[in-house]
Amino acid sequence: GLAADYVWLTSLQYVTNSFRRGNKFDMLRRFYSNILELDPHWTEILGNGGKVLSALHKDRFAVEKFYIDACVKNPDNWILRSDAGMLFVVPPLNPADQKLYANRAVHRFDDAQRVAKRTCSPELAAQIVKQISEISSRLALEAGFLEVADELLQKQFNDKASPLAVRRGAAQDWLNARSLLIVERLQKRVDEHKQARGSYPA
Repeated sequence: GLAADYVWLTSLQYVTNSFRRGNKFDMLRRFYSNILELDPHWTEILGNGGKVLSALHKDRFAVEKFYIDACVKNPDNWILRSDAGMLFVVPPLNPADQKLYANRAVHRFDDAQRVAKRTCSPELAAQIVKQISEISSRLALEAGFLEVADELLQKQFNDKASPLAVRRGAAQDWLNARSLLIVERLQKRVDEHKQARGSYPA
């Protein structure tokens, strides 16, 4: 633990004193990996380290690798998993990667919810799941995961414990998701008819 403290303090000096020189990401990744080995359950600092790395590097997947290592060492920590999901909430530079980013975020958030349900009190777990679901539903809608968005948003606008404004917003998003889902399913049926019979249905 003392060695991990020393490495953390050294990393802070490295950031503040040498911030304009060299490739900070690679060096700090090594600092934080050493902390992970020395004190694997110092989750607050590991989370802070991940946030610093995400500020230095545009490649979300490179930062995600650090979070994955931290999560493996801390199977009962939902916060690190949620932080890993938040990496992919920021829209990608390449719009073509939007669906991939959303998929990664939803995957990490699902993992965070599973851990929270297993390790937290029922009341706290319910709050965590609710907060994460609100983010996941909008990501799913933006990325075109319409069935996921339809299911999550329907739960949100039917949640009578939520404020009316939140439920109205969820209902509007759900109508959008449900409409797009119907169009997608109809188009699939039309395409299947065309492929089987050589013509579109009347």
